[in-house]
Amino acid sequence: SFSFNGTVGEANARIIGKTGTTRIEATLKVYELINSQWVYITENTQSVNSDILAISTPFTAQSGVYYKSVLVVHVTNSAGVVESLQRATTGTP
Repeated sequence: SFSFNGTVGEANARIIGKTGTTRIEATLKVYELINSQWVYITENTQSVNSDILAISTPFTAQSGVYYKSVLVVHVTNSAGVVESLQRATTGTP
């Protein structure tokens, strides 16, 4: 999800692993739409040896501009099996 306060924008995500999750690694990237092209702005990467991870990526926002966040997550369970997923969302102030 996105939150905006004036020129401050923030992409946020909360990952809750299934029962047996032992590690979560996540990268949350932010892009802005310029001339019909998604242009990379910034990213944040975090990991925890737990089954819950909250991640946020702050950025400078402009009114009327569209932003996209891309979340890439790798979740490891107690058997060492890694599951990966990617999710994207868009928003504008």
